[in-house]
Amino acid sequence: MTTRPTAAPEASPLSCRDTDPSRDDPAAVFKALAHPVRVEIVSALACCAGACCGDIVRGLPLAQSTVSQHLSVLRAAGLVVMRDEGRSCRYVLADDARARIETAIAGLFGRGEQDCLHPLQVNAQARSRACRKDNA
Repeated sequence: MTTRPTAAPEASPLSCRDTDPSRDDPAAVFKALAHPVRVEIVSALACCAGACCGDIVRGLPLAQSTVSQHLSVLRAAGLVVMRDEGRSCRYVLADDARARIETAIAGLFGRGEQDCLHPLQVNAQARSRACRKDNA
């Protein structure tokens, strides 16, 4: 039985950052900032021009592997980028990190009054009817 070679998938001209659907998802930003260590890392990087992983580890009471995992979550959310500098790499806050965080927060409070609680009210009414004892 002969096998045919399969064609290699075509490379996309877009980077994964451009095609990542979670990039514009406010929940992804909040998830990345849901851990106090990640908030501390973002805050520290906002005050400087970046830092290598070792510098970040020295500022936290955590193992290097744990800090690397936190940096990975922040990178996946697009809040932190890694820049190669010779034999080492430097983590810096993404250029649009502040804007993305502010947009995510504004999205929570920026809804118009016409949309205010409408989906929640409908769901609450349905739950209320379903929980009533005389609805059996």
